[in-house]
Amino acid sequence: MNADQLLQGYAVQVAGEMGTNETTSTSQLMEYGKRHFAPEQFLGVYPAGHKVPRTKHRCFYIHNTLAGSGDGHWLATAREPGRPDLGFDSFGRTPGPGWQPQLAGLRMTDSDLNQELDSTRCGQICLGFGHVFLNHGYDVALQC
Repeated sequence: MNADQLLQGYAVQVAGEMGTNETTSTSQLMEYGKRHFAPEQFLGVYPAGHKVPRTKHRCFYIHNTLAGSGDGHWLATAREPGRPDLGFDSFGRTPGPGWQPQLAGLRMTDSDLNQELDSTRCGQICLGFGHVFLNHGYDVALQC
């Protein structure tokens, strides 16, 4: 099974457990994260621009494209000691001056599209990415 197949499999599992395959809130993502990951593995859900403290272990967190409340898009960042932070966007975009400049410098996953453009299941896919990263490692997650 390749990384994209793993990602989609985990995303389907997440959606089933959450009872939705559509837009998710911060509290829904936090609740799932607390139930399915150890506290040192899942650092939480944050608005854009929030500085998440460094840890000494492999972990991930989810953040929004918006700094405040409102509709945005969920992204994920994975961290492994000794390696660059790994950014994940289910739409395969790369941060730059015009989009999410605060994330510039992250190593990004494969730029393929992991979510249909009219879909709102980015939260479930980000949690699926967390499962891929924690269960299969940095190098496999890099291919998502």
